[in-house]
Amino acid sequence: MKEIFSRNSHGNTYYQPRSLKSRVLSLVRSKQWLDGNNLEHCKEQLLSEFPRKYKTIGNAIKYAFMSLIEKRNDEIIKKLSEIWLKYNKTIQRENDFHISASNILHRAAKNYFKLSHKDYLHDFTNTILLQIYETKADSFNSQDIANSLWALAKLKEHGVYIAANTLQNSVARLLERAQAKADSFNSQDIANSLWALAKLKEHGVYIAANTLQNSVASLLARAQAKADS
Repeated sequence: MKEIFSRNSHGNTYYQPRSLKSRVLSLVRSKQWLDGNNLEHCKEQLLSEFPRKYKTIGNAIKYAFMSLIEKRNDEIIKKLSEIWLKYNKTIQRENDFHISASNILHRAAKNYFKLSHKDYLHDFTNTILLQIYETKADSFNSQDIANSLWALAKLKEHGVYIAANTLQNSVARLLERAQAKADSFNSQDIANSLWALAKLKEHGVYIAANTLQNSVASLLARAQAKADS
C-alpha cells in the first residue's frame, strides 16, 4: 500500500494512504453498509480499511466523518454517530481519542448548515463533550484547544443543545489548559479562541471572571510576544 504523511503547522503527522479515502467512502456509501442494522458488523467493516497502527474506532469514524460532512451525506453521518454512541466507552480509552473528538466537533460546527437533519448531532455532541473534557483535556495541544473553543461557540450560535453544566465545565477545562499552553498558540489559535470567548459570553455561557480574565490576558500576552518577534 502506498502511503503519504502530511504535517500540520503544529508538527502533528497524519497518516494518509493514497487509496484509503476512496475505499472508506466506497464502503460507507454502499447500500449494504448504510442499511445494515448490525452496528458491530458496520464498525468492523470500517475498521478493516485501516492498518493496525491507525485501527481505532474514533480515528475511523473521524476520517469518514470529516470526508463526508461537507458533501451533505446526512444518513451516513447519522450512522457514524450511532456507531460512536454505541462504542463510546471503548473510544474514550483510545490514545488518539482527543484528536478524533475535537476534529469531529470542529468540522460539525463548521458545516452545520449543510446538513438537512441535525437532531442526531445533539446527542453526539453532548456525549463527546462529556467524555473529552472530563477525561482528556490535559492531552490537548493549542490547536485542539482553539478548535474546540471555536466549535463550542459555533454550535451554541447554531442553536445546538448542549447541557449548561456540560458546556460550562468544558469551557472551564479548556481555558485552564489554554493558560498552561499559551506559549504555543499561533496567531490563528489566538484569534479563534478570543472570538469564541466573546461569542460564548454573548450567548450567556457562564465563565468565572478570574478564569476569563486570566485566559484573555495569557492570549493577549502571547499575541503581543508574536507581534514583537
